[in-house]
Amino acid sequence: MESSPKRIYIIGSSGSGKTTLGKLLSEKLNIPHISLDEIAYPNQIESPNEERFKHISSLANQDKWITEGIYVNWTKKLMDKADLIIWLDSPYSTTLLRVIKRFFVHKLRGDEKYGIKNTLKFIWNLRKYYYPKPGFEEGHSDKTTTRIQTKRVLAEYRNKVKKIQSSKDLKNFLENI
Repeated sequence: MESSPKRIYIIGSSGSGKTTLGKLLSEKLNIPHISLDEIAYPNQIESPNEERFKHISSLANQDKWITEGIYVNWTKKLMDKADLIIWLDSPYSTTLLRVIKRFFVHKLRGDEKYGIKNTLKFIWNLRKYYYPKPGFEEGHSDKTTTRIQTKRVLAEYRNKVKKIQSSKDLKNFLENI
């Protein structure tokens, strides 16, 4: 890339590697990293949309940031202002194994904070992300994002979307940023 992007939005399903990539790019580019989960669920409690929009507006106007999350319903300002949108579009089997591995790694380290019940909920929502029920898109809620919906929203930003589907894609991207 000719000049490094200063505003980066990373999107993908649970287990796609958003947080890992966000932290890596933050260190490499010396840009602050913000997890959108911290805005959506501060202290693991869901925040109202008005608060989310306020945080997003403030963040979007900053000079440099790296954000990451699965959200497309309330993050339009970030996508509008981003220099680069990275879509981690990993296969379902890859993300499923990562979610399971993440649970056990954190459990063994003693810092697992969500519990098996929430991990199973992540797995259920992951399946819904890749394989929504027919007709889901017409009546979906703000709380659920699907791969189809992500693809549709990102079409508007195609000139600044970098789609990464494999470890090889990620390696090439990191070598060139």
